[in-house]
Amino acid sequence: NSWDGTVQYLRLPEDVQCSERRGSFRLETAIKPSCLYRLIIDEDAIPDDEDVNVAGIIVELSEGGLCLSSSARIAKSERLSIQASLGEGLEFTARMQVTMVDDPSAGQRNRRIHCQFTDISRGDRDRVAKYLIRCGSQPRGPRLCKRKPKMSNRKQECTNGRH
Repeated sequence: NSWDGTVQYLRLPEDVQCSERRGSFRLETAIKPSCLYRLIIDEDAIPDDEDVNVAGIIVELSEGGLCLSSSARIAKSERLSIQASLGEGLEFTARMQVTMVDDPSAGQRNRRIHCQFTDISRGDRDRVAKYLIRCGSQPRGPRLCKRKPKMSNRKQECTNGRH
């Protein structure tokens, strides 16, 4: 307490802990990948009723990874590959590992599939960073970024690698 008792002083804590584990800025978004599929290491590990292609939407994006919203049954540690357009020629391709899967919340069908990039080129990571900077300065809420991706009449080929 101060000499006159009007101010109370607090002692500094002995230890300060940081609970934020992310090393990159994360942006809420809604991006439909042009190609998203499982990287098959052991074909016997995937049930016959499971498809190699995965349908999903990128709902969070960072330089270190992303979060997908999907009804697909994806397991932790599974490996995926993705191609997505961020608009204005900003496309990226990456391989990633699933770090966590959140089951659908009440009334929802989709799981949240958290992934960490394991193989992304420096150029692709720079394109993701450019998108994050461009869209991150907009007001809060899911980012659809005002600039729309250029649509092509060509059908995009998705080659599924069985590795």
